[in-house]
Amino acid sequence: MAAGRCAGCGETASSRQVKIHILNCARFLELFREHPDRCLDPDAEFHRFRIEDDSPEARAGRRDERLRHRFAEQDIRQSREDDRWKPEPDILAY
Repeated sequence: MAAGRCAGCGETASSRQVKIHILNCARFLELFREHPDRCLDPDAEFHRFRIEDDSPEARAGRRDERLRHRFAEQDIRQSREDDRWKPEPDILAY
């Protein structure tokens, strides 16, 4: 059974299921209105996805971006916690 992928939302299933899916996919319709040349047949879209977007380099880039985002959020949370638990200044120390 050949695999297919929706060019709009990225749903991956059998080619037949994706052909039925794209008939009602709002994101596929939006993509078709804006960039009809990017709306490939589900089989061709799956092949393009495997070569371009699912390559080891592309996956590594997405992983790096996710980790960068996660560490930035963690730094923000840590800063908030540091401010929250900082002791009040001693008024008698002046």
